[in-house]
Amino acid sequence: RLTLDLRSGGEVRIHGADVDRVRVRATLGGRDWRDETVELSRQDGGVLLRTDYTHAAASHSSSDAYEIEVPRRFDIHVESAGGGVKIRDVEGHFDGHTGGGELGLEGVKGTVRLSTGGGEVRTSGTELEGSVSTGGGPVVISDNRGNLTGTSGSGPVVRADRPTVITGSGAAASAGSVNGAADISGVGVSPSGRITASAGGIVSGMLHIDRAGGNIDLDEAPVGAAVSTGGGR
Repeated sequence: RLTLDLRSGGEVRIHGADVDRVRVRATLGGRDWRDETVELSRQDGGVLLRTDYTHAAASHSSSDAYEIEVPRRFDIHVESAGGGVKIRDVEGHFDGHTGGGELGLEGVKGTVRLSTGGGEVRTSGTELEGSVSTGGGPVVISDNRGNLTGTSGSGPVVRADRPTVITGSGAAASAGSVNGAADISGVGVSPSGRITASAGGIVSGMLHIDRAGGNIDLDEAPVGAAVSTGGGR
């Protein structure tokens, strides 16, 4: 289990590899980077990465980045003052919160309960059960096998049904899901909230777009769409 206690925040990228140890490469920047401490240590059942400021102040300013390599089967717990978190090619349980920044999950398997104070959330090629959430920003759940839900305080939540195929004809016809999850990696959401689902990109399966409140602005729906908003156009 990797526990991140990042009291000074930072951008985090975690990827799984065929290794039996945890490796961290840290890059510290910003006005107050000299006032930071970074400690990597063993703890029961895993590894702890902790960062903090050595002196109390009304405000701090830093711009840090962490590249972390872990074994492919590893749990991850995140508590961060702020900054994006991206996890790739790891199987386990993922939970925690970052004060703000993007959440990205790619090639990840297991269970998840992750949240961000604000920023885009996007999944791709995952096998996940659980939930992801953001205080504000879009959530795009693409190519996930499993029951994964997304919520956003202001942005749209976009997912897609698995595409279906009809086999046989007449009374013998039957419908079934295409092997695999719906891939909507071709869906983009602009800062203004405009959703682009061009047939030129990858969009398989009918889109479902939900928003707690506000307008839904969808350019195209090449495979169809079902949309709802708590209030707006």
